[in-house]
Amino acid sequence: MNGYLIFLIIFLIYIVALYVLWKKKYLDKHHISLLGPFLMIRSTKGIGYIEKIASHKKIWHYFGTIAIGIVSFLMVVMVYLLVWEATLVSKIPPSKAPSPTEMIGIPGINPFIPVVYGIIALVIAVVVHEFFHGFTAKSYDLKIKSVGILYLILPMGAFVETDDEELKSVKRSVRSRVAAAGPGINLVMAVSALLIFMLLITTSVQPVTPTGLAVYGVIPHSAAANAGITGGDVLISINNYTINNYTILIKAVNSTKPGKNVSLEYWSHTLRNLVTATVVMSNRSIYSGNVSQRNISFLGVVSSTVPPNVFLNFIKNPFAGNFVFGFLAFITMPFFGLEPIPSYITNFYTINGVFSFMPSLYFWGIVNMFYWLFWLNLMLAFTNALPAIPLDGSYIYHDAVTYILEKINIKGGKEHMGKLADAILVYTTIIVFGLILWQLIGPRII
Repeated sequence: MNGYLIFLIIFLIYIVALYVLWKKKYLDKHHISLLGPFLMIRSTKGIGYIEKIASHKKIWHYFGTIAIGIVSFLMVVMVYLLVWEATLVSKIPPSKAPSPTEMIGIPGINPFIPVVYGIIALVIAVVVHEFFHGFTAKSYDLKIKSVGILYLILPMGAFVETDDEELKSVKRSVRSRVAAAGPGINLVMAVSALLIFMLLITTSVQPVTPTGLAVYGVIPHSAAANAGITGGDVLISINNYTINNYTILIKAVNSTKPGKNVSLEYWSHTLRNLVTATVVMSNRSIYSGNVSQRNISFLGVVSSTVPPNVFLNFIKNPFAGNFVFGFLAFITMPFFGLEPIPSYITNFYTINGVFSFMPSLYFWGIVNMFYWLFWLNLMLAFTNALPAIPLDGSYIYHDAVTYILEKINIKGGKEHMGKLADAILVYTTIIVFGLILWQLIGPRII
């Protein structure tokens, strides 16, 4: 059965169960409320822990101030990206347009986010996000009404519930610090996870051979298959050609003749050793069915265009060279099937250093986990920085607009300026969500 159909059936059962529990007043009796399809299970346990951590008030006040700067920067970047992406919509064919599921960063719904890594990383990101709101709020002696767990079929995180009315009545600077603390810590966690990811790769991973191209697959009965090459091996040389890139591979194959012996050197991932073999080069016409290619040699490997050492250097430091291009390439790895890093790629590397004792599967599992901690914390930070209701950025944006209106001395008094700031926030929210929706519908109607 299709995975999406299974998920839809489970989700519908979940919604029906929620409706039944709500009608029977079961949720109210057990301090459970609904936030859309999310279950909010409340408790007062843990508030004492928040109070204890928040007692170091100056630390949280400093962090909140820094977080305002972080979120303000992210807000500008996100709005710029949304406007820029809107200008590109007319160039995107309908077949390449993003689907609604691709725009939702929830594991199990978004097809590019792996379920296990995604759920673990998202839960950690949401829990830290919410608790940092709570720590900062409590450092200003604001009331924490409850803490709890957020469910959507599975636990999706935690929440810290502040008193909204009290939050509205405090100084703008305090409200902005509390709002900024969540996305601010998500960005800090994203950067930290990225640095650990790069450190793990840099200190513990080496290509099995310094030269060669990764072999993803082999055509049956071809010269490569007869030489014993299989997917996961690394092709190092053909006759006198050292294969350092895809261009040299093509040149080496074309320098041979069908029916002639060639010497191949490759690294075998099954033998974990170098292998040298002499085979007869195949005839391309046999595989293509094109008689005119009978004098063209055919090796029969499905190879990458990027050598293992080049890919390794990229994930060691994605920002070498062009910072923006490297960053975009790194965060879009999941869209190209490169994260979690698949086994047909990890076969091309050995683990050494302090992690040499660890099985490859476990090591790469840790590496992938830190990538998704980076990715989902970054997503939460950028998303919550948007100046749109009900996101954290809306509080900072609203207070900034109010401050500007006061500075330019808009007539009508504070009450009028407050209403004007409210209206500006509402219109901004409509524009932001309109720009997001435009990415979905624009390519399909232009």
